[in-house]
Amino acid sequence: MKASAIVFSVILPAAQARVRSSGKGNSMIEPDAKAPKPNTDRDEQAPEPNANTIKTITDQYVFELAMPDFLKKRDAKDPESLDWESDGCTYVFDNPLGFSFVNGCYRHDFAYRNYKAQDRFTETAKDIIDQKFLFEYVSL
Repeated sequence: MKASAIVFSVILPAAQARVRSSGKGNSMIEPDAKAPKPNTDRDEQAPEPNANTIKTITDQYVFELAMPDFLKKRDAKDPESLDWESDGCTYVFDNPLGFSFVNGCYRHDFAYRNYKAQDRFTETAKDIIDQKFLFEYVSL
């Protein structure tokens, strides 16, 4: 009795391949010439997040991200669809007694501007954002 080869396709992380079985327990994976090639263009930007994702990202950046990580995101303007503008510390001294609060002001401005743009700037949201800023302010 002659064993016939069995060929079927499987999806691998970056490419499509064919698994060829000899019927004797030996299998080998070989690239499928017809499979689409993975995109290796590093200059291509990922698509902008949708509105719900933007709200989630905003909340993470305001309430969860450590300040050094927030500042990296701010410097990179990542994602671009968020409002990264800031006027620093409008009603607070930037460096009272030699302590810099400007980074906290950047995050506070980020929260206010993006919550307003996302139609989420309620009195409750304002109070929570202000409490976050106050916590960062006194934690220095």
